Amino acid sequence: MNDLKSKLQIILVPLGSCAANKTKYQLHSAYLIEIIYENEKIYQILLDAGNKRILNKNGINSEGYINPKLLKTILISHSHIDHTLYLHELLNCIIKSNLDFNEPIKIIIHKNAWKKYKKFKSILLLLKFNKPNFGLIEQSSKIQFILPNILARNKNNFNFNYFSTIKVENLRIKLNDFEFIVVEIKATNAIHNPNALAYRLNFKLNSSSASNSTYMDLF
Repeated sequence: MNDLKSKLQIILVPLGSCAANKTKYQLHSAYLIEIIYENEKIYQILLDAGNKRILNKNGINSEGYINPKLLKTILISHSHIDHTLYLHELLNCIIKSNLDFNEPIKIIIHKNAWKKYKKFKSILLLLKFNKPNFGLIEQSSKIQFILPNILARNKNNFNFNYFSTIKVENLRIKLNDFEFIVVEIKATNAIHNPNALAYRLNFKLNSSSASNSTYMDLF
């Protein structure tokens, strides 16, 4: 398994890290996690969707940061617009594309945050601030919403390790016929607002055979 581990890379790509009051040369929050195996990208996880880089320069099917064939999971921390502005546009582009998906893209967001976000988008549409692909998304077999409902914590005593977390999803990423990565996604309430989530991703390497199955923690 150590040989296999040496072939793996897990990279965090900041596409934007600015809060609401950004400057001319800053972009709102979006982070891309890329899993690379034998020098080839095989899986992408997006955290937040606050800026246009997630759409790629010439559309979702063009060359850019996001590869729609590899983007399998989207994590949203909370509903504030500097973290979600281009979420619907990204999902609508994917839904309307002619790409075939073996499984739907998972979107994980706090249940109440999703309600607030949909209400905000509806108001923008009524005010005619809409643009192509800006409208509310429709149900699609290409997307799956996971909506944990975690109670707010006392911000004065916040500690990720102390407070109970819930496991919201396990991702299984195949490397070959016998080995794969398990990404365990846990969440708890973040201190930013009552409907915000703090995520913890645990990466494990699994090797299976007919006789046994072994795990190795990556990080």
